[in-house]
Amino acid sequence: MIRSKEELERELREAREEIRPLREERARSREKHSALKAALHRLRTSRSVLGTDAKTAASVGVPSSRVFFRQSPPPDTKRRPTGGQPGHPGTTRPRPTLNGPPRILDLKECPKCARDLGAPADSWSRPVTDLPAPGLEVFDLVVFRYKCPGCGEPVHAPIPEAYRGEFGPRLKALVAELRVLGMPFEKIAELLRMRYYSR
Repeated sequence: MIRSKEELERELREAREEIRPLREERARSREKHSALKAALHRLRTSRSVLGTDAKTAASVGVPSSRVFFRQSPPPDTKRRPTGGQPGHPGTTRPRPTLNGPPRILDLKECPKCARDLGAPADSWSRPVTDLPAPGLEVFDLVVFRYKCPGCGEPVHAPIPEAYRGEFGPRLKALVAELRVLGMPFEKIAELLRMRYYSR
């Protein structure tokens, strides 16, 4: 059966329509392959992966916590005891400076026999470091305006850069810190919403 020229052209158009998405898919696959190849190259040449043994790790400055290899443990006769070694100066966390009122734990009656305890015999204390309760400081920024008696122009004090916009300098600094640490804006907004607006 001989097909007409119109039929052949129609079949050719249909074939081209079917081929187009395949070509686009092949182009996307090539781009993805190139990106994965570049990522693999970066990974293979990164400092963490270069630390495949102790000598290589030391030469490129990889910290021991980032080295991807396990050393065999030394025999029991050569193991050092845990804790500070002889001759090593002891280090303890310095006592923090207290800046808040004490939290007092007391008893009115004996938890065993329920008898009234009276005044305490003695006490002991230790410093506890905690975060302050989260809260927002919301305030009006009041700008006094004046009319100059000399030139008649209305004037006001310059607004510091830190107070431009709706947010203060401490909130802006916190957002900047979190961004430097790699947190995306969406996560920062979620964190602030959970901490300050859900109360």
